[in-house]
Amino acid sequence: MKIIVGIDPGTNVGLAIFDLNKNLIFIKTLRRAGKNEVIKEIEKIGRPVVVSTDVKELPPLVKKVASYFNSKIFYPDREITSLEKAKLFDEFLSK
Repeated sequence: MKIIVGIDPGTNVGLAIFDLNKNLIFIKTLRRAGKNEVIKEIEKIGRPVVVSTDVKELPPLVKKVASYFNSKIFYPDREITSLEKAKLFDEFLSK
């Protein structure tokens, strides 16, 4: 299955996976996960056509995961505030 993957890297890695119709199909927090664990979780669902993150500077983990799957990468050209993220989330939930 072709999917879209959002990654929020850090000590705990946030992982959100959507189908190509923008339906959320998987969400999980991976504790102290490295690249290999993130890839294994994604492979259980499908193959990403896009791997994304919500920060201006591309995190190495996002780049490595996208490279592994030969996926396109999306990241914003500016920092997105917490308020903007909350508004986007509310809009997503209201659909």
